[in-house]
Amino acid sequence: MLTLQFTPTAKVKMEQITAKVNTKIGTYLHAFWECPVVSPFWTDVIKNLEKWIGLPIPASPQMCLLGDKSLLPPGFTMDMYGLAVAGFIVATRLILRVWKSPHGPRIEDWFGLMTETGAFERLISKVNNTLDKTNRIWSRFLSFVGSNSSAVQKPKPELRTWQQFPPGIQRTMKTTVGGRGTTRVIRPKQLYPI
Repeated sequence: MLTLQFTPTAKVKMEQITAKVNTKIGTYLHAFWECPVVSPFWTDVIKNLEKWIGLPIPASPQMCLLGDKSLLPPGFTMDMYGLAVAGFIVATRLILRVWKSPHGPRIEDWFGLMTETGAFERLISKVNNTLDKTNRIWSRFLSFVGSNSSAVQKPKPELRTWQQFPPGIQRTMKTTVGGRGTTRVIRPKQLYPI
């Protein structure tokens, strides 16, 4: 059961100094939109969404953070709006991921998260039997990904040799297959992803 309690003072307060630029502006609007580290990222996001959709998107926090439809230009369909909102939500998620770090979000990470989100949306639509609607919404992004495969690249996993592991790790691994335990020796020069 969830309990709601009212207190005379707020329990959680936003810090007055932001971690990225060390200014005295510590509001959510500054952290998500006005910060000089975050604002170039929003410019890139809006530029890419405009390229995919083919119509201008107003660069305002009312549109990008709240999803206000009243600011959309005429001719903006619901499918275009769905892709734009997905892009804005992914951008906001990425800003939250790098909230405390001194660097801002990168557009390459945004492309990767958009690709993951599109894949999840496709899987959900297959289960719900709404694949046509999802394909209409995501077709503009998928055509971009198909034509520009170098824009979305996953980082290669870092590999370690056996000598780089801490000394306490055992050199044998016991596996159970069909009720029988078998022991396999791990070779010292074998590489393992982190």
